[in-house]
Amino acid sequence: MYIVRIQRGTLRGSAMQVNSDRRLTLALAALGAAAALAFVAWEYLHGGVKSHHLLNHADLPAISNWWGLLMLPLLGATAGWSIARQRSRTSSAVSRALIAAVGALIVGVALSIAFTTGHEYAASIIFLGLVLSGLVLPVYRAEYLFGFVLGMAFTFGAVLPTLVGLVAALLSAATHLLTYPLILKAYRRVRA
Repeated sequence: MYIVRIQRGTLRGSAMQVNSDRRLTLALAALGAAAALAFVAWEYLHGGVKSHHLLNHADLPAISNWWGLLMLPLLGATAGWSIARQRSRTSSAVSRALIAAVGALIVGVALSIAFTTGHEYAASIIFLGLVLSGLVLPVYRAEYLFGFVLGMAFTFGAVLPTLVGLVAALLSAATHLLTYPLILKAYRRVRA
């Protein structure tokens, strides 16, 4: 009888965890949708929705900020899914993800401000700092990208910051998921 109660409680607990994970994913997708809608509505009411040229060159294709209505909710849902996966391994995943997203948001805002105020040197230093931080921090995780894009979306839309953030994320993933494990494996072989 006691065993049955434990098993039922375990099943109920895992069902509650799944519902909580879904709510987190939906909440972050809704946050992304609300932010995108606010950005696009602001632009629409203040002269029209902007488009941004790749690499800031007029001869390259322009990407409309309307794409943010798709991109930001998708990034939010991906961040929610990533946090849910991490939460299954550690109880502090949500607080860590919140700190990561807020830090990335601050970097995105700082990069946007530096670029729009004409401080290209500061913008390049911030971007280099972002890339180098990926060697230490796992900026390949979705919550970093979501925060970074949210921080830059008002200035550049969602697509261009996503492309910029993916550069840092790919370098970070290569470092954390490939290079560091290979170095550790080589170290263990030399030590053995």
